[in-house]
Amino acid sequence: MPTNSKLGNSMSPMFPIAAHNFPPKSQDELSMETRVKDVPHDTSKATKSDDAAIPMYIWDHRISKCPTSISALNVMIAFFLCWWKRHLTKSFFRWLYSPQGTCGNLRRKKVKDWVVWNRRNKRYDWSNTGRRRYINSMSLLMRIACEDQSAGRECVTRAANSSWWDWVDGSRPFYWRWAKDYRLQIRDGVLPWLSEVPKRWVQPQQCDQKSKQQVTVKLNKVWNVRRYLEKGFVRNLTRFFAVPKGEADIRMVYDSTVAKLNDCLWAPWFAMPTIRTHLRAIGPGSYMADVDIGEMFLNFVMHESLRQYCGVDLSQYFPERRGRDKVLWVRWTRCCMGLKSSPYNCVQGIMHLMEEILGDPSDEKNPFRWSKVAMNLPGSSDYDPSLPWVFKCRIDGEIACDLFVYVDDLRPTGPTEEDCWLATRRVGYILNSRGIQDLSRKRRPPTQTPGAWAGSVISTTAEQVRVEVSQDKWLKTKEYIAWIIKQLDSNKGIPF
Repeated sequence: MPTNSKLGNSMSPMFPIAAHNFPPKSQDELSMETRVKDVPHDTSKATKSDDAAIPMYIWDHRISKCPTSISALNVMIAFFLCWWKRHLTKSFFRWLYSPQGTCGNLRRKKVKDWVVWNRRNKRYDWSNTGRRRYINSMSLLMRIACEDQSAGRECVTRAANSSWWDWVDGSRPFYWRWAKDYRLQIRDGVLPWLSEVPKRWVQPQQCDQKSKQQVTVKLNKVWNVRRYLEKGFVRNLTRFFAVPKGEADIRMVYDSTVAKLNDCLWAPWFAMPTIRTHLRAIGPGSYMADVDIGEMFLNFVMHESLRQYCGVDLSQYFPERRGRDKVLWVRWTRCCMGLKSSPYNCVQGIMHLMEEILGDPSDEKNPFRWSKVAMNLPGSSDYDPSLPWVFKCRIDGEIACDLFVYVDDLRPTGPTEEDCWLATRRVGYILNSRGIQDLSRKRRPPTQTPGAWAGSVISTTAEQVRVEVSQDKWLKTKEYIAWIIKQLDSNKGIPF
């Protein structure tokens, strides 16, 4: 399956795509793209290593009903991948030169207020302020058009370097495909709310020799490979550290509290779904699947005004790249984990997509369709304890498919396996078509016994619905209780 594609004549001369020569793939990378069959896929663990194998057999099993061989399937994948990249590029240019696009506005700008008809000379002349207004308007539109072209170039370039299963070159939201009222925010990032200008803080980053090798790999991925870090003016630095992820992997956390940046930032409070929210769409025999968003925060652009305060010191990890002043400072261009405003900005973007995913409830072709809200309240004559108290009901009487979002964990549900699969497919389709990464290696197929979600495990049978606590959460709870008992027995009390 190809990982790079030249888009040929579909590209405009005014819109060059940057060429990136990726190094030859390692054996680990090649093994990820090798079709896996009959490999046990642990669905009980939501956290997986970044180099975990992609469970391609999930999709193979889905299409096994069709008389298609694996070799023919590989040819189809290569063809449709090239088609998708070309179609994406064309869609950008169609929007750019449409009446909704900036270049379309340049061509169709009304000039009736800028000129007046000269009856004596029988021609149009500039009005008193016409020339000045024309220059100002054209300058503004040209600047906006350049911003659109620059953002679009990055979107198309990253998509052109992607493979069928992975966003090899990272991603950027295809902003022209988003809703008009959110298009500017998804292109340039959400404007931050700063209560005051953060004080300058440029303490050098300390290097942990034990995890240096793993951290260097992670930093190289976000800096050199996927280019989420850029060189530019840095006023404040942030610290970073690694925390365990899975059994042998690490997760990078970038701490903005040391520079007091988070103290100066304000982000609105927002509610997150709980397991009780999830139960509103679950009944006996229901199916559940899991879709994970790859690089959740790094999908979304950081606003230009905030980047100078989000610097990263890489001097200890890439000494060969240091400049004359013996330091290597770069800054974030994406919402980073550890920044106060990142969760709100990113979840806000996903909520905009959720409206598109759920679609029109009256459309019979929509897997998330529903006809009414059913009330199943205790004390009513037709109360059924096996059903939710309140749920969306389809015209056939079944509980409607639904979608629940917990940051980067998306849980589609459906009354049957087929309904749940169609809902899952729609979720992945909308995410990828808007430039948000659907992480294939963490996909869980529709099942009645899925893994943990939001710290709890739901399972169903033909007769009942069960809710259990995940093993990790149970062990942590026991540790907390044991610590409280120890503190009380020692007469030290609990330090609140």
